[in-house]
Amino acid sequence: MADETQGAPALAVKAILAFSISNLPSQSKKSPVSGIYAIRNVLSGRVYVGSADSIARRFIAHVSQLRRGVHHSTHLQRAWNKHGENAFEFLILEITRQNLIAREQHFIDLLRPEFNSGPCADNGMRGKRHVFESLKKMSANRKGKGLGNRTFSLAHRAALRAARTDRKPSIKSRSPLSEAVRARMSVSAKARTDRGGRPVEINGVRYAMGKDAAQALGVFHSQIILLIKRGYGRYLDVPSDGAVLKPLAKYEHPKGGRHPGARAVIVDGVRFGSISEAAAHVGLRNSSFAYWLHRGKATYADGGAPPPMNSRYKKK
Repeated sequence: MADETQGAPALAVKAILAFSISNLPSQSKKSPVSGIYAIRNVLSGRVYVGSADSIARRFIAHVSQLRRGVHHSTHLQRAWNKHGENAFEFLILEITRQNLIAREQHFIDLLRPEFNSGPCADNGMRGKRHVFESLKKMSANRKGKGLGNRTFSLAHRAALRAARTDRKPSIKSRSPLSEAVRARMSVSAKARTDRGGRPVEINGVRYAMGKDAAQALGVFHSQIILLIKRGYGRYLDVPSDGAVLKPLAKYEHPKGGRHPGARAVIVDGVRFGSISEAAAHVGLRNSSFAYWLHRGKATYADGGAPPPMNSRYKKK
């Protein structure tokens, strides 16, 4: 450790180890030394206090930043530039792996280091405020800057404007479509969306709409679309390709039996096309309407047996 021959005050805490710039400790990847360290100016006695998981690696980082003139502590950087690197010693004050921030704060409160940016170990700006001149400089530095912190010159802006002016127009800015094209697009869109109003043929029987076929077969309209896709029917407004339609002796629901919600029911002598319509008329849910079917308050129009009753109604 360098002696205090030039009048610098002694350190208030005895260091465990001391190093000069010429014999800094080597980095050990297997067992790095963790703890609290200090960088001390032997001429003035001023110190910088910090903590690190690897003190040797942190010493090397400090020296690298100080030699390049980019250290975050302005006071330490100025002292380094003024007195030179040989005027500093690197001290290990405590070796520990537990509560590094708390132990660093303890030594900051004890030594009052002049080279630290602030009085708090976890935040150098805590308890401090920028002076008005600094705030004004930061504000002026940020004005007029866009994405990426860039400011384009007038010539650059003119070049960008010219490039965009000569660019090929987008779809929205092109000339409007002709009436013939719009008519074909309208017919195609209606054919895709208004399938319930298209005439269909199922099992050799023609229906004015797919919904009529669904009601006659006792299924949902979505099942009619599925039957047509599988070759059991076709749309009459589409030219026939000569394919023979598959016979559909009796429609069976994929889960077995006819879909209960699409079968016509009779309630108090009134016929409804589906359970949904009947349930809405009497103010019940579809699942609750099954209770009416099992108790004889409603019957299927085709005379079939009711579906399995929900377990919550079996005890009623």
